[in-house]
Amino acid sequence: MANKSEKSFGGLGALSEEMDTLFESIFGLRHPVLEAKGIWHPPLDVIETETEYVVSIDIAGIRQEDVRLTYEAGLLIVRGIRREIDYGPERHFHIMEIDCGPFERRIKLPKAVDSEAIEATYKDGILEVRLEKKSEPSEETVIIEVE
Repeated sequence: MANKSEKSFGGLGALSEEMDTLFESIFGLRHPVLEAKGIWHPPLDVIETETEYVVSIDIAGIRQEDVRLTYEAGLLIVRGIRREIDYGPERHFHIMEIDCGPFERRIKLPKAVDSEAIEATYKDGILEVRLEKKSEPSEETVIIEVE
């Protein structure tokens, strides 16, 4: 279920998304400024049907209360944090591939959605967000609760 919220920082999200796309397409890398700050990008799938968009994000090991979703004017923003695994005081990594710390994904949707009918569920490490298509775009910002 979606709740109304105050407006976010406007065009900054779009700029960040464009920079991510540019660096990934040219260098095969994520945005280096974001990486330097320790923000990682979980993998996702976006599927479109006749009536809705379905966004599935792989955030295994993250507590539901550590995830925040917002939607504003065609942009779905997923933020959260994966807390570091406590391996104890004496540890020596041979391989370290599990990203920890804050993450963020910004998904620009090509058509308007009904901001009051957005549903999000989290099961088996996959966050699924269902966004029903709508003919009229909405400019309001909503916070989406994860079930």
